[in-house]
Amino acid sequence: MISLVVEDAPFLLSTIAGALDGMQLGMANHAYPEFGVVRDDSGAIRALRPARGADERQTWIHVELTRRLGADRLDEVAAALRAVLDDALRATGDFDAMRARVERIADRVRKRYDVTVRPADMKQFKREVGLLKKLYTEAWEENWGQVRGTDAEFDYLANDLR
Repeated sequence: MISLVVEDAPFLLSTIAGALDGMQLGMANHAYPEFGVVRDDSGAIRALRPARGADERQTWIHVELTRRLGADRLDEVAAALRAVLDDALRATGDFDAMRARVERIADRVRKRYDVTVRPADMKQFKREVGLLKKLYTEAWEENWGQVRGTDAEFDYLANDLR
C-alpha cells in the first residue's frame, strides 16, 4: 500500500499507473480524493474544504498493489512515484494556460473550416473510437510514409481513454 499527498494537477493517477506498470506492479485498488486546504501563515494545514472553488487543492492518492512488497522495495517504489509525480507537476504547471490556448485554436478552426468539436459520447464508446480511427486515417492517408494503424492498436489506445 502506498499513500501520497500532492498538489492537485492533471494526469496524476495515469502517471502513477504508468510508472507502476513500468515496474511490473499492478494496482488492485485506489482512492483519489481531492480536497481544498486552508493554511496558516506558517504553511500548516488548518482546515479542509471541498476542492471545488478552493484556492489551494491537494490530492491524497492511496494505491493498493496486487502483491505485497518488502519495506525496502516499498520505499523504492514510493520514491520512484514521487519522482514521476514531480515530473508530471512540472509538465502540467501551465495546464490551464495550455487548455485556454487549445480552446482559442479550436474556436478559430471551427469558424474557419465549419468544423464541429464535441465531447465523446462515452455511452457509444465503440462507435466514437471507430470515428476517431476514420478521421485519423483520412487525415494522414496522403502523408508520405504513413503507416495505417491497426484495429488492435486503436483498441489499445482507446482503453486509455476510458
